[in-house]
Amino acid sequence: MPLILKQQKQSAQMRFSNREAIKHLLIGSSKAVTSTIHYLQVIGYASVGDWSQLLPTANPGEVRRSHTTAS
Repeated sequence: MPLILKQQKQSAQMRFSNREAIKHLLIGSSKAVTSTIHYLQVIGYASVGDWSQLLPTANPGEVRRSHTTAS
């Protein structure tokens, strides 16, 4: 990870260190969930590796992934 991004992430972690954790959940087709996660990485929200593995839901053709972060 480039140094500037590492410093920004550490700064954000310090600001949010005493906040409650929130779980974000994406549910949809594999393509929609994956492309959304990649977009969220591009805008600096969360890295692709920060999300859970792709998991099937009870609905055919639907998957979910989650991410936990401080509020």
